[in-house]
Amino acid sequence: MNSFEQMESVIAQRRAEPQEGSYTCYLFDKGLDKILKKVGEECAETIIAAKNGDKKELVGEINDVFYHIMVMMNECGVTLQDVCGEMDVRAQKIGNLKRVRPQYLKNRPISFPAPCCLQEKKSPVCLQMICNGSGDFCLL
Repeated sequence: MNSFEQMESVIAQRRAEPQEGSYTCYLFDKGLDKILKKVGEECAETIIAAKNGDKKELVGEINDVFYHIMVMMNECGVTLQDVCGEMDVRAQKIGNLKRVRPQYLKNRPISFPAPCCLQEKKSPVCLQMICNGSGDFCLL
């Protein structure tokens, strides 16, 4: 049994047989919204750790993400076997690069809200880009 399988087993056991003072049981008691909030928080902390370049911190945060994702999986009825099965299917795909077809977009302006506007829920400031025909885009 590998570490992921052990973690999955412990999480399932905590759900079936709640233990006083267990953080896993606390998450299950609070429900999916709390679990999802923790997944989001841990993802953000992982990004910050990667940006800071501290490998030890990054490894710890990745483990936190894995743990919270696995609690979410259990809450949603998804098993490690389900995820690994999908991973096996995806590993068989070759040439699955999602690319924009340059010939279709060549010299056509594209507008979309700037990411900062989406995050801050401000009135959209649109970025305009145009395809140069090779799949690259340039800001207008």
